[in-house]
Amino acid sequence: MKKIILIALAAVAVVSCGRRNRDRIAVLSVSNDSLQTVLAARDSVLNEALFALSDISSSLSDIKRQEAIVVSESELGKSDEAQIKEDLELLSQKLSDQRKAIARLNKNTALLKEANINIAGLEKLITELQGQINERDTTIKAMLANIDDLNNQILILNTDLSNAYATADILSATVDGQETELNKAYVAIGTAKELLDRGILVRRGIGNKTLALNPSLDRSEMSVIDIREVNSIDLTGKNAEIIGSFPETSYRFADGDKRGTVTSLQITDSAEFWKNSRVLVVIFKE
Repeated sequence: MKKIILIALAAVAVVSCGRRNRDRIAVLSVSNDSLQTVLAARDSVLNEALFALSDISSSLSDIKRQEAIVVSESELGKSDEAQIKEDLELLSQKLSDQRKAIARLNKNTALLKEANINIAGLEKLITELQGQINERDTTIKAMLANIDDLNNQILILNTDLSNAYATADILSATVDGQETELNKAYVAIGTAKELLDRGILVRRGIGNKTLALNPSLDRSEMSVIDIREVNSIDLTGKNAEIIGSFPETSYRFADGDKRGTVTSLQITDSAEFWKNSRVLVVIFKE
């Protein structure tokens, strides 16, 4: 009987031990599966992070090269302001894309931290890339602001220039008007009767035999000439005489074919001729 009991207890012990071993194996199998899942997730996140780092670094180098090209073309004057601004805005958009990539990278590093994976070196590299992005962004914004400032300065200068041109035109017109007025002279030609009837001449002296300019002369009754341009005045008549104070050495009458006739008044010294008066009256004696 004792033998039977001992045999039964031994059998129970063996069965119990087998069950515990199977349970341990099952637990270890589950733990191994979990570990493999974590490791796979870690490798996936890490690979994605490394790829993103490489892509961001390459893009930043490309942006820096393009930025240098834009600056060079700007300094050499090979591109107009509109093109330069368009290129800079394109670079700014690329930086914005890289900033988004950095954000995704930070999210992935957070997952690696949760898996208790040391990523200090990775975080340092991400920080450096973020600094480069910020530096490029600051440079591009400064360049865009500089272009806008230059455009505003150009607008102001163009406005000032337009105002200066307008002022110059007014001054030029004023000067031209003054010069025209200063070089204006009035001429009347005719017989004594004609000039008296027009109110250009009046009679004076004893017996009203002396002809003189009318003090109340209406100059609208006379022809206007520019003394800078006129050195000869056509005449058709006989016995021409000038009324007024004109030096005889400054002019002469050109004689016609018939005796006593004149064909023109030739002004030989314009400055001398016009120095005393700008009203010229030529009378033909009947």
